[in-house]
Formats: sequence, structure tokens, C-alpha cells
Amino acid sequence: WGIIDRAVRIKLIGGETFLQKQNIQLLEHLVKTGKAKDKELIIFTNNYGYPRMEYVRDLLRNFKSIAYKCSMELWGEKNDYIRYPSKWDEVHRNMKMMAKIPQLQVLPTCTLNPITIGYVHEIIDGAAQFSDVMPNFSSVSRPKWFTAHCIPDDVVDFYLDRYYSLPYEMIHLCTKAIETLEQRDFKEDKYKKMINHITRRDKHRNDNILNFFPEWK
Repeated sequence: WGIIDRAVRIKLIGGETFLQKQNIQLLEHLVKTGKAKDKELIIFTNNYGYPRMEYVRDLLRNFKSIAYKCSMELWGEKNDYIRYPSKWDEVHRNMKMMAKIPQLQVLPTCTLNPITIGYVHEIIDGAAQFSDVMPNFSSVSRPKWFTAHCIPDDVVDFYLDRYYSLPYEMIHLCTKAIETLEQRDFKEDKYKKMINHITRRDKHRNDNILNFFPEWK
């Protein structure tokens, strides 16, 4: 507690951050002792699964500043397919609720993987309702069978054609995804391994990737 009390900036991470009781206790302690007003928070969260998000909101209102990093894959129900068993309605509701805290900034934090890399424009459009800050995108490097190298030529062409049909301003914002697609070196063995994993996962969930991403047919 001594270290926490002296800290200027505190980062809270998961698993799911708010499902770890120590993180809630830390917030409660700082509010109770009156130290929250001097603390900067960096929070990573899936915005899903914790039943008392209103309580978390009330705690966060007491802090000096909060960088609220929303870990997600896509905007809308497509996010649920990858982030199973996440439910977009709950995720979005919690984001909107937290965004009402004046000193909190909602920061969507996403990965570029074979499924998401063609939808960066949708994430940027969706995130615009919260702030002028661009979502953060990081390329997936592991597992090796779930990187840009696993995307076959026809899907790459489909994504690039769609990107280059967008307004220039949006094309510019999607530069990282476009360059990754253009520079990718296709690995057929990794692609086949990825499809096997996705097929098994879909069977387990009683779902189908084509319900959300028909370009993978």
C-alpha cells in the first residue's frame, strides 16, 4: 500500500481487469484515503463480464485522469465472434457510460490479425463517437498461424479493393493495415493451420465464420 500511495501513475491490467478483486480494492483504497484525486490511471479492459460497472464508474470519478484502453478486435457484433463470449451490447454500453466521466478518455485498442485487418475503417468510424484520438492498432505476431502471412491472395485483394474505394482521408488513417496487406508474404502451411483451428472453434461454439466474414468462403 505504501508504494501505491506514493505512485503518481498506476496501470491496471487483466485477464479482465475488473474481475480481479485486488484491482477493485486498490481503487477503493485510493478513494477512501483521499489520494485518488492525485492519481493518473491507465486501465486496460474488455468492458465485459463484471456485473458492477456502475460502481467502478463511481470510483473512477474520483481520479485525476484516466486513460481507459478498451481492448477489442472489431466494432459491433463482429467483435463478439473473435472475443467470444463477449456481448457487444454490454461492451458498448460500458464504453458509453465511462465516456461521460470528464477526466476519462476512451481509447480503443485493437489487434491487426487475418480477420480484423480488413475492417480498420469500421473501428475508426465507430470510435469517432468517443474522442478525436485514433484507435491503437498492433499487429499480431503469435501464434504464427494467425498473422497477416495467413491471408490468401483473393482475400487480400478484396480488402485492398475496399480500402482504396474509401475517401482519401480514411485511406490515410488505414495506412498501417493497407501496408501490412501489401507487404505480406503468404504462408500456405500457416493458412491451412489457421483454417483448421477456426473450423474446430466454430464447431465447438456452433457458429460459422462466414456468418460474419463471408469473404473467407
